[in-house]
Amino acid sequence: ALYVFNEPYWVDPATGVKNPCGALAADDLRLLRAAIRALWPQAKIYHDLGRPSQWAPGGGYQQANPCIGARFADATGVADLAGVWFYPVDKHGYDRQTMVDALKGEIEYVSRRMRAEAVVLGQAFRSGPMPMPGIDEVRDINCTVRWLAPQAISWYPWRQLSFEESLAKH
Repeated sequence: ALYVFNEPYWVDPATGVKNPCGALAADDLRLLRAAIRALWPQAKIYHDLGRPSQWAPGGGYQQANPCIGARFADATGVADLAGVWFYPVDKHGYDRQTMVDALKGEIEYVSRRMRAEAVVLGQAFRSGPMPMPGIDEVRDINCTVRWLAPQAISWYPWRQLSFEESLAKH
């Protein structure tokens, strides 16, 4: 697959600026996919979208940001592979069930609504003051994500200012 963009719904890939109303809409990504495939017909297009269902009408992010409108109502043809993720560890601890529910929903959304294949991105921790999971949590996250049976899994610790400190403590 050709990895194209990291969170193109949220971050403008040309400027790196976040846009709560959506940086690139589904139509923009469809046009890009068509242009790439005009040059390389067999190319599998991969975008890290995060939580694409939340941008669609009725999704939590769309409801919180009405400026999104219906820009993500039709997500078919956006990508062949869509990276999805959920951070299960925060300052309150590890929330396995919320992770399972969120990832199941995203995998289903990608399959049914986008007609693509989901790649679950297993991120070890999130930016800001969020903790890194302990080894037992990492094992459980890994096994749980495998049980969900996405098309693929990509596991990585997300580097941030506290990366070295988090590794040292955990």
